[in-house]
Amino acid sequence: MKKMILVVMAVFLMSGMASAATTLDLKGQVRVYPEWNNIGRSAGSIPDYLPGSSYLPASKSSGSIFTDQRARLFFNVKSNENIGGTVALEIDSYWGNTSYDSGRQTGGGLGADSANVEIKNSYLWFTAGDLKITAGIQTFLDDMAGIFVGGGDMAGFRVDYALSKTSSLSTGVYTWWESQATSAGTTKQWKDSVYFIPLTVKQQLGSGTGSLFVYTIQDSTKGSTGLTATQGRRPLAQYDKAQIYYTGFNYGGKAGNVSYYLMGAYNFGTFKDIVTATTDDKKISAFAVNAKVDVKIGDGKLRLNGLYVSGGDSTDKDKYNGFVTGEQYAGAQVMPLLQDDLVIIIGNTDQISNVTTLAVDVNNNNDGLQVAYGAFDYNLSPKLNAKAVLGYASADKQNSVARLGKKMGMEYNAQLKYKFDENLTIAGVGSYAQIGDYFKTAAFDADNAYKLLLKFMYSF
Repeated sequence: MKKMILVVMAVFLMSGMASAATTLDLKGQVRVYPEWNNIGRSAGSIPDYLPGSSYLPASKSSGSIFTDQRARLFFNVKSNENIGGTVALEIDSYWGNTSYDSGRQTGGGLGADSANVEIKNSYLWFTAGDLKITAGIQTFLDDMAGIFVGGGDMAGFRVDYALSKTSSLSTGVYTWWESQATSAGTTKQWKDSVYFIPLTVKQQLGSGTGSLFVYTIQDSTKGSTGLTATQGRRPLAQYDKAQIYYTGFNYGGKAGNVSYYLMGAYNFGTFKDIVTATTDDKKISAFAVNAKVDVKIGDGKLRLNGLYVSGGDSTDKDKYNGFVTGEQYAGAQVMPLLQDDLVIIIGNTDQISNVTTLAVDVNNNNDGLQVAYGAFDYNLSPKLNAKAVLGYASADKQNSVARLGKKMGMEYNAQLKYKFDENLTIAGVGSYAQIGDYFKTAAFDADNAYKLLLKFMYSF
């Protein structure tokens, strides 16, 4: 990416930059995804494009065809090697919806003109020796293979410190929710809030890198006066406050043609003073394990991935054994898991906004989640890659007596990716899933699910 040196005095005057050494590095992506699927759609009805929908097709669903698109622009400014910042904008639309309008995902109708620009990142950073501080709305990649927040954007302070050439420490404080001034002019900051505090130590060990992490969510959203649907949700309907903790490790390395990754995490804490339960508190106790192996075979690669996340009994008055995720505190329900193989069972890094999957997150309505899949991709030529994926998903528990079983589904998909040039990739994905008894009741029998996608992905 070529850097544009801002040497024109007018630009400096408009931006308030006084140094001719300041540089602007513009990066971004434009993605257009035509899609045909029958998930979350009912025959003859208007498509429901709610993000994160885990609805299934009703019997004999006719499916829906639509086109989703996204543009992201990253403006990276740097005054010198020690000071800089980033502003990232995002524009999401789906074709044919509205025009001359305002709001997320608008502007796809005739006329187009709509107010639809979202803030993805807006932060500054500076370094002092081995210390780096980042302040503002930034992307956080969790240490749990993406099952906690994936690549979630959040506002706060992050501190990174190099302990040695082979080890580092990272921590910070992020604000997920904080009450603002009421109509009477009073404020409730600190008393009605959700804060996230992570601490991670990374150490190079042999041919790989290991991490030890401790996270906490400090939630004081005060029962019924807490988060609304547009601001986010909460793991339980009403409680006075929650102290939620995570501890665990991960390790990834390589031996010859084999790359491997292992992660384990334990989630514990307390929901205090529950308003709608007969007990005052619920103790949290849940765990997650993920193992992944990639084996290079000639011009191809075999991947095996297994994930287990414990579930709990929703009727237990004293315990909460579901794994609490950041998704349960987010307003939009679109945090993907950090994988790009499955498209129906769970979310992936390539998704845009209109996401329909069998599991919205690994908490899975407190039932937990078990996922196992194998993927093999092969380079047919320097520009053409083919991939075949077989995946299975099941709930760990079954809290709804109406459901006929724990099996969620079996997914089969094939993907073909063509690198048109170094900036443009075109991919086709065809996926089919046999829906399990977890989504069936005595009165409802869902169709099997399918997705067909064509992806145009331009990066610069």
